[in-house]
Amino acid sequence: MKANSKFFIGIDVSKPFFDASLMAVTDHQKRGIETARFDNTLEGLKAFGKWLKSFKVAMDPNTLVVIENTGIYHRLIWSFCNKKACLCILVMLLISNGALVLPEAKMTR
Repeated sequence: MKANSKFFIGIDVSKPFFDASLMAVTDHQKRGIETARFDNTLEGLKAFGKWLKSFKVAMDPNTLVVIENTGIYHRLIWSFCNKKACLCILVMLLISNGALVLPEAKMTR
């Protein structure tokens, strides 16, 4: 019987780098969360791709990627993920009077 795996990737982007957190759920069992930092460059994207492959992440519809909208700095990683078959969500987080507000979300598939 083939294992049923789903992957959840959260990406926090800044100008020089991005941080990625990966959580995998296999047959309804959550595995440990893995984190890594990559340069926000083409070389960093290559390293990110290798990192995902090392955990056997298939960038397919069983993978959800959530990326922080940072103005222009998220565009490289957004483009990389958007070319895959995974579900991508771009969010802009705002804090207003101490409350978290989600004013914008963009999804692609």
